[in-house]
Amino acid sequence: MKTFIIRRLLISIIVLFGVSIILYTIIRLLPSNYVDSIMRGNPKITPERIDHMKDLYGLNSGIIEGYFDWIVKALKGDFGNSFISGSPVIGDIKDKMWTSFWLALISLILEVLIAVPLGVIAATKQYSKTDYSVTVIALMGISLPSFFFAIVLQQIFAVHLGILPLQGMVDARSHQFMSQFGQYYDIFCHFILPITVLTMVGMGGLMRYTRTNMLEVLKSDYIRTARAKGLSEKTVFYKHAFRNTLIPIVTILGGTLPALFAGAMITETIFSIPGLGRAGLNAITQGDIPYIMTFNMFIAILTLLGTLLADITYAIVDPRVRLS
Repeated sequence: MKTFIIRRLLISIIVLFGVSIILYTIIRLLPSNYVDSIMRGNPKITPERIDHMKDLYGLNSGIIEGYFDWIVKALKGDFGNSFISGSPVIGDIKDKMWTSFWLALISLILEVLIAVPLGVIAATKQYSKTDYSVTVIALMGISLPSFFFAIVLQQIFAVHLGILPLQGMVDARSHQFMSQFGQYYDIFCHFILPITVLTMVGMGGLMRYTRTNMLEVLKSDYIRTARAKGLSEKTVFYKHAFRNTLIPIVTILGGTLPALFAGAMITETIFSIPGLGRAGLNAITQGDIPYIMTFNMFIAILTLLGTLLADITYAIVDPRVRLS
């Protein structure tokens, strides 16, 4: 196990270098950059002024020169300042990271608590009304775009019924005057609709995946053997079949680690939540190179850690799997 982890970490370093080169090249080849985006539409700006601004932001250097400048500073722990905010990128990411994390973590927990049991129930009652109902819910979750579902919920619960906030994380007018409990309740109310959107959109695929895997496991020889030995259906389903169904699910959940910190770009933007997803979208549209590079490298590291974690968890869930 130790050798496996060390080898994977060394390979990960090489992969990260490759990812950083590809990312930087793609960002620099974009048709627009940060200076163009902030100067666009200003008739008083001169070409000399634009050229001076590009020099200040390091946009006049070549791709190779610019990349080496970025990577040398990054290896020293200096990821630069955001073009948009002017503050260190690391500080911006730390400030916004936990908002996205709690939003995604609560949604993920709800997804697992709802989707996995429903998927198992649907599989054990195949072709019944319960199975069809669960399948319809799963298809709705997979098919509905998050922006459409978010706007529908906003119209119903915020605009027409007026029982939940429309946007934001807190009530800007009264939050600071609330008690400690009142402030937590205020944040809770603002999180209900975004979490509902993320849960509904995410649980459809997991529910469908659980049902399919459970059906495959139930057709296995050892399940037939367990039934032939006279074990109860409850023991067959929840002791023998469910444990093996967990193996591919654990692999999927291990890959969700980056998503916990990456933020949900569309949902955070629609609900005006100041998380990493919304900030990442703004950075991409305005060509904020330091922020995009640091944000994407952060996600790349989490992706590699998530994959490694999934492999290790895989061996824990199924002792037949040995990492070597």
